[in-house]
Amino acid sequence: MNKLILIILIATSPLIWAKGPAVFIGKALESESKTDIYSENHQVEYNGFLVKKVITTYTDLSGKKIAKLTSTFKDNSQLPDTEFIDLRTGSKEITSLKNNEYLITTISPSGKEKQGSLVVKDNLVCGQGYHNFIIESMDGFKVGEKRELKFIIPSMRDYFTFDLTYLGPLNKSNLDEVTFRLDITNWILKMFADKIQVTYSKKDKVLLRYEGLTNLKNDKGDQYDAILTYTFPEGR
Repeated sequence: MNKLILIILIATSPLIWAKGPAVFIGKALESESKTDIYSENHQVEYNGFLVKKVITTYTDLSGKKIAKLTSTFKDNSQLPDTEFIDLRTGSKEITSLKNNEYLITTISPSGKEKQGSLVVKDNLVCGQGYHNFIIESMDGFKVGEKRELKFIIPSMRDYFTFDLTYLGPLNKSNLDEVTFRLDITNWILKMFADKIQVTYSKKDKVLLRYEGLTNLKNDKGDQYDAILTYTFPEGR
C-alpha cells in the first residue's frame, strides 16, 4: 500500500496508538550569543504517526514555568485548537477550527481582546500543525523541491506565505537526519528573520533541531531567535 495512503488511513481511524515519543525536551540557545535561554517540555498523544494533542510547558533557567501551549488536533491535522499563555505577562493567543473558518483571539497583558478569522485553504498551517504537515509529506519530497505554505501567525491574526524547501541530509555521514528550510517571503517579516530550519529523523519521524524565531518573547518584547535541540528521555 502506498505509504501516504496508509498515513491518511491511520490519521482518520478512530483508534489511537502511539507512534512517537510521549515526552521530548527542547533546550533553547540564543542564536547569536549561543547562551541558554529556556527549556521546553512536550507531552504528546498520537493518532497513528501524527500528533493528536501536545501540551508544551516553557521554563526559564531557574526552572520557573513561564509559558504554556496546549494544541489539540480534532478535524484537521494542520490547524489545531490552541491556547498559548505567557505566564510572565498574562497575554494569551487562542485558536479554534469551526467548519471552514479558523478563529483567532488575542488577549493583551492589559486584557484587551482582539478577534479575527481566516477561511481554511490548502496548505494553511498553524503552530505545531507545521510538524504534522512535514510528517505527512516527508517521504514524498525530493531534494531541492519547494512547496508553498500559508503559515498563520496568531499574534497578527493573519497568515503569511512561506516557501518550504527540502534540503535532504546535510550531514552525509548520517543520511537519516534530513533538513527542511522555511523561507519567509514577506519583506516585513524578513526584517526580523529570513528563514526557519528544522532537522528530523527520517526513520523515527521526530524533530531533532529547530533554528529560527520562536513563540516566546524576550524582555524587550521581541521574539526569541533561537536554536533548539531535542532529546527523548523515554526513548523515541
